[in-house]
Amino acid sequence: MLFVAGLIVWVSEAVRSHRVGYFLAADVEARVNEKLGRLVMIWEASLWAGNQPRDELFGPSMMALGVVGILAGAAPFLGLILTNTPINWCVLISPSIIVPYSIFVVTVMYVLFNWSRLKNKDVIQSTLIDPDEVD
Repeated sequence: MLFVAGLIVWVSEAVRSHRVGYFLAADVEARVNEKLGRLVMIWEASLWAGNQPRDELFGPSMMALGVVGILAGAAPFLGLILTNTPINWCVLISPSIIVPYSIFVVTVMYVLFNWSRLKNKDVIQSTLIDPDEVD
């Protein structure tokens, strides 16, 4: 259950950091640059625009997510092996196995459903741009 909880925390922090990065690129950097009258802050915007390499699919963050996911998926079954619990149908349908795997499945479905939110968008919509002025 600990690895399943770790997976949930990891995914929620990935979604949160994605949202913060988009806010920095679309709002904070644009405001600072406008206030100073020149490009001073461009890091997040350049990441979002694809001008800087990112840790998308095979980088350390995604590999760590994969490892935590694999451990979360294997942990309940490995717990049975490590405790020398005989594996039979009664044990496999017990709450000690069903609950962690149910939470794991819901977490995996959440990740797959929100996978596009974890990738960068092609266009950054700045809050400084008036939507009526855009052609």
